Amino acid sequence: MNNLTIKLSGEIQNTNFHDWKNELIDQIQSTNMELASDIDFSSAEQNVKDFKDAEKTLKKAKENAINQAQDIQDLFNAIDEVTDLARQTRLTLERQIKIRKIEVKEEIVLNAIAEMKLFIEIQSDDFKTSDISRFIDKTLFLSKIKGTRGTSGAKDALIELCNQFKNEITLKSAVIQSNANIIDCVPLEHSSLFQDRPYLLNLLPNDLDIIIDERINKYHINQKLINQSHTYDSKVKESILDNSETINNLELEPLGLKETKKIISDLIMQSDDKQIKEALTTCLRLINNEINIIHD
Repeated sequence: MNNLTIKLSGEIQNTNFHDWKNELIDQIQSTNMELASDIDFSSAEQNVKDFKDAEKTLKKAKENAINQAQDIQDLFNAIDEVTDLARQTRLTLERQIKIRKIEVKEEIVLNAIAEMKLFIEIQSDDFKTSDISRFIDKTLFLSKIKGTRGTSGAKDALIELCNQFKNEITLKSAVIQSNANIIDCVPLEHSSLFQDRPYLLNLLPNDLDIIIDERINKYHINQKLINQSHTYDSKVKESILDNSETINNLELEPLGLKETKKIISDLIMQSDDKQIKEALTTCLRLINNEINIIHD
């Protein structure tokens, strides 16, 4: 728009108002307000007429002056009208700019997140079982564009962030794939030891090797203990069978329940072997049950 130019002349070009005003004020000040005689009343009535005429004259003079300044008043009104219109338009536009900036940044962020999701999608299934929330965390993307200038600045900032995340994903994916190969090479007989695959995949290679060795070694130790336990149980069973045959071959008279109970109780007190004590306690419990049945 061109430069706005306004020139006014605010001078009163011709008036006798000051003389006329002084003459009226002199008449007002000399007016007799104490009415007593006929002359006083007559003079007062004339003053009333003069003052009324003066009021009309002043009112008409003011209207005439206002009419002479109408162009200036119209200009002022037009200036106010255009000023208000410009203000309202400015405020509306400012609000629209603010809203649209937020919308544009939101679109840029969502596009960047969508790009990261596509990059994650082409990774291995093992990688997808890991924690990938950081790479699509909207708050991180919004934080990255905070303080940037314009849409181009925001886009450049998010391109930089996406490249950083892609590099991290590539490195992490390589570690996970390496761990997956190590886990897949574990012998089938030990595969049940590694059901927590997602956790194992995210370990450092050295830590994964240590855990694999520890679990397999522990498995072998447990198996050895189980085998030893089975061997011991077999020997105990054989011993019981042998003892049973020996007892059957002996020509001995069986004792009564009370006598047997007393002997077993004495043996429990005398023995230091835990397993023998447990076996004798079982026999004692069976005898007590038998005695209770007889009594019932």
